[in-house]
Amino acid sequence: MSDANKNLSIFSTVLVLAAVVVSCGKAPEGAGTVQPITPPPQTITNASGTSVPASSSPVTAARVTCVTGQFSVRGRCINAYDFPTACSIAGGVFFTENEKQLCKTSFYSVYRFDGTNNNFFRLSSDNVTGPYAFNTGMTLMRGDILATRSIGGWGGTSSNQFVNLGFTVQIQTLDCDKISVDGSKDGEIGHYLNLPTGLMASDGAQLYLLGTESIHTMNNPGLLKVGFNAPFTAGSCAQARTEMKIFHCNDAAGAPFPCPDSLLR
Repeated sequence: MSDANKNLSIFSTVLVLAAVVVSCGKAPEGAGTVQPITPPPQTITNASGTSVPASSSPVTAARVTCVTGQFSVRGRCINAYDFPTACSIAGGVFFTENEKQLCKTSFYSVYRFDGTNNNFFRLSSDNVTGPYAFNTGMTLMRGDILATRSIGGWGGTSSNQFVNLGFTVQIQTLDCDKISVDGSKDGEIGHYLNLPTGLMASDGAQLYLLGTESIHTMNNPGLLKVGFNAPFTAGSCAQARTEMKIFHCNDAAGAPFPCPDSLLR
């Protein structure tokens, strides 16, 4: 084989290999997975001055009837001398609102939504139970407050092909944050099924737009799910990150009570 033919053969092989390369600038870390990040364990001091582990368990929706001498905090029956101590043992903050003794508990978590196709989490108004959404595993009570901060967005795959020296070369490019978490693209808000094409949360009966920053009071008890309000198309992808804080306030009997805005810190 001549040197010219050898060079053409090597160049052709390079083109064939290039045909399967995905060009996206930088491959997203953890693509195709959702990575919950658990905050480090913390301790709090109860009413008696004893240091105890702070609870980081999800909020539960069930009302618990406790026996005499116990208090219900976040769905748990706790043996305690008084409600402030029970609240602190559960990792909560005790306070009084309009002469009513209350306990505020909170849960914090961070999630990443990096993935394509079947790992592209969707949540839209035509199915608020979200079979294709990400299930946080957290069941909320009516009146719980969800505060979030999110970055990133969703998009899709574009494909270009050309012919060079008789070989067809196809290059696919991932643009996974073309539409931001608030549903905007190039400064304009897009809509799907009459809602912004941004990051949504659902309590199982209603959707809440999270966007870049949000505070919502849950109107219904249910399982918290998260996803983008977008139709499914082959090659859809997302690259986003959201921080969630859930606040729940209840009295000694375990009845939910709206948390005052001053406590959302």
